[in-house]
Amino acid sequence: MSKSPRRSRTSGSAFIAAHGSVLLNANRNTVLKQILTIGLVIGVGYGIAFGLVNTALTGIGAGLVAGFTIALGAGTMAARGR
Repeated sequence: MSKSPRRSRTSGSAFIAAHGSVLLNANRNTVLKQILTIGLVIGVGYGIAFGLVNTALTGIGAGLVAGFTIALGAGTMAARGR
């Protein structure tokens, strides 16, 4: 059963206030998309650059580690609203 949005009682306009859980779920989805995108872009770029200097296997490993670490840092900052 979905909850309908609440109407604001403070103003006479047709403003609809979003429920707190709706905003929280939207924020979680946004943070997840940011984590995946940042991790993929940074990881692939770092892996290619590191793989050209060393071997392809170390490039893949370095890309995975760098992508995960940077995405985790960016995700925690985004989840806390910074």
